[in-house]
Amino acid sequence: MSDETGSILAREIKKAGGFLAGWVARMLPDNTGEVSLVIHASAEQVLAQAQALLGEPAESIAGVPPAEGCWTVFGIVGAGFAEMNPAVVTLEIRPTEDPARTEVLVRAVAKEGLIKQNTGETSANRLALDLAQACGPYTLQDL
Repeated sequence: MSDETGSILAREIKKAGGFLAGWVARMLPDNTGEVSLVIHASAEQVLAQAQALLGEPAESIAGVPPAEGCWTVFGIVGAGFAEMNPAVVTLEIRPTEDPARTEVLVRAVAKEGLIKQNTGETSANRLALDLAQACGPYTLQDL
């Protein structure tokens, strides 16, 4: 996990739990989940749906324009019990040679406390499934 991701997670936990919660969050271990899939839709359709799933523009951290044919979208989603644990989600969207197929890598990072909820893994799986169902048929890939 990058220092920036850790700072974002600590800031979001601090919003919900106060100063002490944010301070403790910096010391908690991370849980990371990654899902790779091919969605049978154009990259533009997948990008639009990914931005819609991540919520309001105010909740989005950043959207990086295409670099070498790849879009990267970041956001914060609720995870864990009652979606009270924030997870930083990164979606890498790459068009393939077939314009009707798009490769997507979904990565989520969340903090884990004493009670293991696998929030990063669960968030990545949930967002990948939501994105795939919204865009059309899909194929999971091994990482």
